[in-house]
Amino acid sequence: MRRAHDHAAAEALDPVAQPGQADALGRHGIRDTEPGAVLRHPALPAACRDLAAVALERFAAADQAMARCSRRAMRPAAVMGAFYRAMLDALVCSEWRDPSRRIGLSKRQKLWLVLRHGIL
Repeated sequence: MRRAHDHAAAEALDPVAQPGQADALGRHGIRDTEPGAVLRHPALPAACRDLAAVALERFAAADQAMARCSRRAMRPAAVMGAFYRAMLDALVCSEWRDPSRRIGLSKRQKLWLVLRHGIL
């Protein structure tokens, strides 16, 4: 039973099963491979929204997989996931208006996430 369970969780997180960055860029007409040109492309925010939707699905799948495991064993993964989810939320809120702007978490946010997902 455990093997089928692990297999289903691994399948849900399989990168091959989800569209990749190149697919998302191509769907929005971004064919250039030079990073500066990609960052300046007017369709970049739409491609980023597509990738964010995939990331949210992956976060949900990871949450479901972790829920079937020992909470204690999953604490480091839960904290890391919470950090990455908060970063994604910040990117979504920024609407990718300035891709050169670094997105980060404040010390207060990090402390809260560690307390919330690592201790409480």
